[in-house]
Amino acid sequence: MNKQVFLFLFAVSFLFAQNTKAQGNQNTATGNQTNQNTSNQDAKTIPGFDSIAWGTPYETVKERFRVLARSEDAKDPVEILRDVPEREILIKRRGIYYRYLFYKTPEKAKVQDSQQTIADNQKDQNPARFFFVSSEFDLVPAEMLYEKLKQKYGNRTGSTLDKNQRGAYIWEGEKGFLLQWLEPYQQKPYTRKLYYISKEIREQIKKDYEAYMSYRELKAIDSLLP
Repeated sequence: MNKQVFLFLFAVSFLFAQNTKAQGNQNTATGNQTNQNTSNQDAKTIPGFDSIAWGTPYETVKERFRVLARSEDAKDPVEILRDVPEREILIKRRGIYYRYLFYKTPEKAKVQDSQQTIADNQKDQNPARFFFVSSEFDLVPAEMLYEKLKQKYGNRTGSTLDKNQRGAYIWEGEKGFLLQWLEPYQQKPYTRKLYYISKEIREQIKKDYEAYMSYRELKAIDSLLP
């Protein structure tokens, strides 16, 4: 994974971290209510997206979409628009664009240890894993979409919506985050994008970014030494 993509992934994780932190002590209009519907308890943990669990290898996800794209009998056909190996898959489905991102630790962020065991080396060979997806669609009224999301994920746990009707509704589950982005249109809040991200892999990205920055600093210092 190149530097540009790596920094982009970190920026995405930082966005979720900041939005979640900003809402840590706030009570939204629906966020402190008890949701009596227990039929969607698994969905409320946000374990992935569209039956694809966080951490699923890139090749597994790619094959799933390839099968759906080739199937002549598929009731819900998939069109693969872009496929960047071990980084990104962009598909179109039901008129909606879905961008799947995958992550694995960059070489420069790995621990540089001459005594690293063979087991550690084998672990480093793990494939790129699914950790993020965004969906983009035509503008829809934000509150209407929120009600549908609430049925599946429960009440939102945070909101950064400002007086200009721009910001995000946030759900924090045990395994992931969901962000509904809002923007003004004709003086009302609308939504055109949803974002889902893995909690576990987000933390890994943050750790790898710190390691990457340390690596750059050490390399710069080393270049000055005789």
